[in-house]
Amino acid sequence: MPERLRPTFELLDKAVTEVYEGRLAPQRASAMASLAGTMVKIVKAGENTNFSLPPQFHYKGVDEIYAMIRGYRRIVPPLAGLTQESSREDVNKALDEWEAAHGKGRLPTEFI
Repeated sequence: MPERLRPTFELLDKAVTEVYEGRLAPQRASAMASLAGTMVKIVKAGENTNFSLPPQFHYKGVDEIYAMIRGYRRIVPPLAGLTQESSREDVNKALDEWEAAHGKGRLPTEFI
């Protein structure tokens, strides 16, 4: 038993006697035991330092595929309706139209 858990074990040992003698409510002792069980799980999880996951795919070229997927995440899509030829005036006009329709300072309520 880890030294750190000895006081908890002693407390639970005492609680068993107190429940038997009627000095401690069984519900309270059950809650104590549940919390102690959670403590043990946390300690055991801390002892397991091997957090590596097995590979998801077992075929040649998987690293290149993951790199390609990460690359797609970095692509910023262009604003809808605007092209490379759009001027600053076109952009400002589109923003003014949006503000007229939705109000200034309000964000859209829908999102992906």
